Amino acid sequence: MGRYNSSLNSTAMTKLRVMQRAGMISCNEVVLKRGQTLQRLAGQFLGDSNLWWVLAAISNIGFATQVPPGTVIKIPQEIQKLFSIIGVG
Repeated sequence: MGRYNSSLNSTAMTKLRVMQRAGMISCNEVVLKRGQTLQRLAGQFLGDSNLWWVLAAISNIGFATQVPPGTVIKIPQEIQKLFSIIGVG
């Protein structure tokens, strides 16, 4: 489900960013600690480490999987509902 597919995920990332800016996505925030990665956070909070791109899009940090400690990462609260809206999953 969450495997990165550049054309599909590029469109989904754009939708996620627009929805986030419009306040349509409820999120919790996590401050990235040393040694943490988007893959680990995606596995922990979204159940699939391959969904790192969702965290990158919603947090507006681009395609970077390695981000510096102290970066605020937004974690969507209703991932399945979110996927049905953007057509992923």
